[in-house]
Amino acid sequence: MLDLIRQLWQSACMDKPERPSCVVRDGSFVFTITGNREKWAELCQLSGVPSHAQQVFDGNTLTCTWPSIADELFSLTGPIAQRKANYEVRQQQVQMARMVQRSIEMNDVAMIEAGTGTGKGFAYLAVCMAMDKKVTVSTSNKALQAQLMHKDIPFLLEIFPGKKAVLAQGKGNYACRAKMEDLSGTILSNDINSWYWETQTGNIEEIEFPLTFDERKAMAIDDNCPGRKLCQFGQSCFYYCAKDEYEKADIVVTNHALLCINLAFAGANILPQTDVVVVDEAHKLVDYARNTLGMELPYTTIVKALDIIESYGIDSDADPLAARFSSEVAGYIAQKSDPQISRPNDEFATGVQLSEALRE
Repeated sequence: MLDLIRQLWQSACMDKPERPSCVVRDGSFVFTITGNREKWAELCQLSGVPSHAQQVFDGNTLTCTWPSIADELFSLTGPIAQRKANYEVRQQQVQMARMVQRSIEMNDVAMIEAGTGTGKGFAYLAVCMAMDKKVTVSTSNKALQAQLMHKDIPFLLEIFPGKKAVLAQGKGNYACRAKMEDLSGTILSNDINSWYWETQTGNIEEIEFPLTFDERKAMAIDDNCPGRKLCQFGQSCFYYCAKDEYEKADIVVTNHALLCINLAFAGANILPQTDVVVVDEAHKLVDYARNTLGMELPYTTIVKALDIIESYGIDSDADPLAARFSSEVAGYIAQKSDPQISRPNDEFATGVQLSEALRE
């Protein structure tokens, strides 16, 4: 039933309603049920009818009506048009924004494809802000982050004043106070030392002069960080102070890699909990997930491990298993097209046996 309702609202948002029960009419969502009185509550819940919707009962028919925020925001008389010269309504943007609202109201997932120039950032951000939802926006590149942080969000904050937006980055983007205090006046340049004593954020990305790889490595927080509680500079740590601001924010802009790490290590609370998560350029997320969380074990590594075992004169079943494993993988790949090779549920029986043999 949920799949059907989802499909009906998708077509309605695109101004091509499949049934009269789900339509967008005069800037409002309209949900109509005829008959099945005993299922009215269930159907309204599945359809995400908000509590503020107007309900009209006419015999055996229930009609629920509530405003489409997208049609209000992006109309020629809306708040965006009032602040943009020569504003023109982009119907694809309106349709996308409707889908964002409906997915939030239905507590559902929406996968939306929109072309260049649609104004995707405005579509999802404006709706989330109008609905007073805290949102995490994940992007694949810094250019899109910059557009959101320096163009789209500042404009929308004029319409929705009082809201706060932050850019969430990994700890490696911040200068480590402990390391900087130890290195101050030594291998670091005068420019770096001056920047350190003047910066309010400690974000290395904000440095405008050239940095060498060694300089960045020397000053950045790394995996040796003991954590806030164990570091003498924990309370003033640039990274943890930035994280404190994440919790206060209405909009958190981040990158796919950090989003994947946050999902994999939920207890670490790398990113704050928000009402909505938007994955912009979602087609690139799988690559970031694989690169961030995946592990690679080349066959040559297995061979080297076997050579070490053999050099010690240890009898092992691993050698023939490795040969069978190699043959099994080669046969598997030969039968698959490239997009299928990385399917996560496939398992190699000899690979499991080889792993157990190497442990022994």
